[in-house]
Amino acid sequence: MRPSRSPLYQIVGATVLLLVAGIIFIPAYLYWNHSIQRSVAPLPDCGAAPRFESSDQLGRSIGTKELSGTIWVAGLIKNAKPGEAEEFCSKCAELDQNFGAAKVITLITFFVGADKNQVEDYARRYEASDRWRFIPISEGDSSTLVQDWGSAGAGCRREMQGQSLFLLIDQRGEIREVYDASAPELVQSILFDAGNLLRAEHLAP
Repeated sequence: MRPSRSPLYQIVGATVLLLVAGIIFIPAYLYWNHSIQRSVAPLPDCGAAPRFESSDQLGRSIGTKELSGTIWVAGLIKNAKPGEAEEFCSKCAELDQNFGAAKVITLITFFVGADKNQVEDYARRYEASDRWRFIPISEGDSSTLVQDWGSAGAGCRREMQGQSLFLLIDQRGEIREVYDASAPELVQSILFDAGNLLRAEHLAP
């Protein structure tokens, strides 16, 4: 029969095991945490997003007040041909699906030259979730909005062509990046930057 270990021996053994585990795992954790913080790429500050108040495809109120304190992506498309509108919506739909895991991100699309029936049709065909809000802008009401959003984040726009763009806005209502909607790997770029923005705000003291 094996002799039982004394309580003192068991305590000393457990303490040694904890110390060994600490020596092994604490440096590994610190290295992992440091690598995570280093992976948060700094995003530029492109200026404040234009203020707006409107209604979405379901008649729900949406605007600067409702979006305050959230991260959101604004997409703007102007007077698009049917094929261009479909391509734009497909990119929005891909963003909408990928934002599913991050429920704090909202997707807003401004359709200039479209009416409520058209955006309702887009929302239905592309199976838009509650986080994807469509805002139709008639030709008569478009001048101020297009001018405001077209000049927003001008310092970050660089040389962009085309009639559509996306903007990433942080919780303070500041534009953090602007994207040409026709750029290759657009969705991946937005997802990467939005993820970095989420981590940066989570890690901020």
